[in-house]
Amino acid sequence: MPTTVAVNHQALVPLRKQTSFIILIITSFLASISFSMFIFTQSWFVLQQLHFKAGLGFIFIASSVPRIIFMVFGGVIADKVKKTRIIFLCMLIEVMLVFSIMTTLRLGIESIWVFVIVAFIFGISDALQIPARTSLLPLLVDQSQLTRANSIYSLNASGAGIAGAFLAGLSIHQIGFYQTFLFMIILTGTAAFLTFFIRYEQVKATDGNGKEAPFFTSLKEGFLYVKSSKFLVALFMLAVLLNFFIAGPMTMGIPIIADQVFGGKTIIFSMLESTFLSGTILGAITLSILNLNKHKGRVSLIAITCAGICLFFVGFTSTLAVMLGLIGSIGLLISLTNTPLMTLLQANTDTKMLGRVMSFLMVAAMGLTPLSYGLTSILITVGLSIQTIIWISSIPVIFVSVYTFLFVPAIRNAN
Repeated sequence: MPTTVAVNHQALVPLRKQTSFIILIITSFLASISFSMFIFTQSWFVLQQLHFKAGLGFIFIASSVPRIIFMVFGGVIADKVKKTRIIFLCMLIEVMLVFSIMTTLRLGIESIWVFVIVAFIFGISDALQIPARTSLLPLLVDQSQLTRANSIYSLNASGAGIAGAFLAGLSIHQIGFYQTFLFMIILTGTAAFLTFFIRYEQVKATDGNGKEAPFFTSLKEGFLYVKSSKFLVALFMLAVLLNFFIAGPMTMGIPIIADQVFGGKTIIFSMLESTFLSGTILGAITLSILNLNKHKGRVSLIAITCAGICLFFVGFTSTLAVMLGLIGSIGLLISLTNTPLMTLLQANTDTKMLGRVMSFLMVAAMGLTPLSYGLTSILITVGLSIQTIIWISSIPVIFVSVYTFLFVPAIRNAN
């Protein structure tokens, strides 16, 4: 399988001096703050204003289904169209979506279906934007800098997530939901504007004659490229299984735990979200310092196994300090899982295929996510507590991780 990730400019320049990389970090930071605020504010509004816990499942399903459907097409588009243009247009759409929520709130319309519709369109926007973002980073830095660059990118996203959760909680408490949504519009608009200043060399998908390949030809080439790699096939299967057992319980679990176990206090929800993201920051800092170049597969599998063990104990504790420690540890371990695997994927993928391979990975990771959200919502509706759901879901996470470590050398020995 080709392993070319070429950077024709700024190849050996330190990351801190690479202008386009720094701008990407800044725009991602602003956009991530806004997105974190949106998720926090939306979830808390549904729980506190609409009093509809299962409604969170509807929203997450509405956003994840279009991501799965359109993500593959987003990957092909990312390999054909200027990536910064895609990112700008998607963020512009998100600005309009948040504005639509503000408008309905101003008109006194408080309905779960407003958030479901917005989540659906958000999902389409993400499906187009995520492949462009994830395939842009390897074009800005040298391959030897990828682990550190990914760690910085992850650190940046996690820091923004903490800031977003904190700012959302503070803003809701001080000035209300409406003004909080307005702040998100300002942040996302600024991030969209800055994308115009990112410079890179666009490498388009071409056919055997050097001409730009038709859309569905490019799509087929991407599938065949992934199919030819044992590492990619094994990684995609692992992503499908783990996301099914983690996505629904954890994504829905944190706000519901804050609401049911700890009395529905906004500050507790903010603390849980921030602690999780603090863990991911610590993991990103660790990887950035180590600049891990060996045993990436082993490190990732050991980390996700330990995350499953922590998830198991989340299902049994009602002590805030212990819960915060476990949630923070899960964040740390997930960071130690995702970043090495993402680096392996980027370093072992042909530059012309990056958008498609990244989109296929996202589809694999999210393929059963709607079912995970739906099943979690059903179990909550029939009376099962979120903590019971979480500890049950942790068991297959541990089993799959251990099995992969012992019997799937394509991932265990990936380096």
